[in-house]
Amino acid sequence: MYYSHFTNQRSKGIDSEERFEKIARSKGYRILETTTDLDKYAHIDKIIMKDSKIAMIDVKSNSKYGFIVELQNNLGYPGWIFGKSDMIAVDRGDNFLIFNREDILSLVKSNINSNEPKVSVSGEKHIPYTIYTRPQWKDRWILVDDKDLLKLKHTIWKVKP
Repeated sequence: MYYSHFTNQRSKGIDSEERFEKIARSKGYRILETTTDLDKYAHIDKIIMKDSKIAMIDVKSNSKYGFIVELQNNLGYPGWIFGKSDMIAVDRGDNFLIFNREDILSLVKSNINSNEPKVSVSGEKHIPYTIYTRPQWKDRWILVDDKDLLKLKHTIWKVKP
């Protein structure tokens, strides 16, 4: 069950990265691909450049649960929130919301409920800012309340059909 969920999420992630790249190119950005190691350890999916500006982006697909922030990945390494990306681009289907990663980190730090993780149960309603984990995995993650997320400064990039 967890393996199929993981491969499905990875497939959604690749689709989101491709959609983000297409929109960035349409806005005049040049795209630099990153290495597998840069993606895995620094959590940088794309490097975009326009004029003299450069930004390192981590692209996130939307989850059926809402906006999930990874504190620790399933191998036990620091999650994407502690990565080296400048910005987080969240795929919302008809648009991407682009946030400063540090702003999301500050939101998480100021709202997190506990350091003791709860085991996530399939079908259970997840409580925002509670740390969750999964059986047999080393990951730690929280659900961020959308209302709080949308209060952060962000840019909207519309997806064109």
